[in-house]
Amino acid sequence: MLEQGALPSEAGTSSPMLRRLEYRRFGHTGVYRDVTFALLFGLQLVCVLTIAVVNGGRVHASPAGSLPPPPPPLGALEPPASASRLSAEMLLILAVASGVAALLSALWLVMLQTGARSLIWSGAALATALALANAAWLFSLGGAAGTALGLASFCLCLGSVAYLLYHRSFLDFSACLLSAVAHVLRAYPATLALAAAAAAAAMLYAVLWSAALAATAQLPRQAAASSLLLLSFFWTLQTIKAVVHATVAGTVASWYFLSPHVPPSPTKRALRRAVTTSFGSLCLGALLASSLQTTRVLSRVASRHAPCGAGVRSGCLCVLGF
Repeated sequence: MLEQGALPSEAGTSSPMLRRLEYRRFGHTGVYRDVTFALLFGLQLVCVLTIAVVNGGRVHASPAGSLPPPPPPLGALEPPASASRLSAEMLLILAVASGVAALLSALWLVMLQTGARSLIWSGAALATALALANAAWLFSLGGAAGTALGLASFCLCLGSVAYLLYHRSFLDFSACLLSAVAHVLRAYPATLALAAAAAAAAMLYAVLWSAALAATAQLPRQAAASSLLLLSFFWTLQTIKAVVHATVAGTVASWYFLSPHVPPSPTKRALRRAVTTSFGSLCLGALLASSLQTTRVLSRVASRHAPCGAGVRSGCLCVLGF
């Protein structure tokens, strides 16, 4: 019987044995699933590129005075900066934010592996302190509302503390899970490289999408194109997240179920399945989530100009998850 959670090892394994294990454990059949949605995903990317090129060409071909100039920023005392300067500043901000995020992520992994239990208790203590501070602030406001809300916040704080103390035996299990996650990520750094590559792909798509939206917003009668761009934005980002999620899940599953006979490059194998045989299914799931997000945004925009009452608008938005 395979030992779960053992250190990854590839010694003493053979390719046929690994192949049988993969087929039995993960149902790898080589069959492409939901190909239609994968093709639709590629088609919408082509549509975004086409919109960016066609509408961008129409904007540049328009006479200088035919398009209204963009309004100046609110409260601006100086003329707006040039587009090149703004682009350089945005790229600098993105670079700094990416570096800080990478540093904090590495620090977070180290903290998870070295002191997961202490991290859990520290987070619980901080949440309790914030709840107590919130209760004290509400009590200081005075009045019936402040006293009632402060008492409710204080009771919730006491309930959280009692729950943690009653289930403190589960903290060891949670700490073990967090340590295992940190160990897997450090044992297979390709998962971190995949996350960085996904962030870069999302950034490149955001640049293309922004160019298409900026050109479309300057042209009349572009409601259909704008709606398509909105759906494409959510769908593409959801698909990128789904690919990363499926790849990391496949890597962790290989480590958990196949240790100590983990096949070589489990992240690469999981990524290959995510972008080939399972890509259509990931696109389908991402389409469902992105369709709901698009409906929410369009409903929020339409509700501001709808002639119906506020109660009807609030009910519709509540059904959509607002």
